[in-house]
Amino acid sequence: MKFLLGNLYTRALLTSVIVAPILTLINQYDAVIGHGRINWIKITLTFITPFVVSVSSSLLTKRMD
Repeated sequence: MKFLLGNLYTRALLTSVIVAPILTLINQYDAVIGHGRINWIKITLTFITPFVVSVSSSLLTKRMD
């Protein structure tokens, strides 16, 4: 079971690493290209959100099986 959970968290981390930079670019385009201030709290939440969504949806799917 630990292997499956580790795999689940690895997939969630990979999802976050792929999705979060795209969302950051969309949400803070001006800051990324250098014309605005970067909001580090928003960036942190942008990286945490896809991870939490991926883990919770995987766990709910496993629970239904």
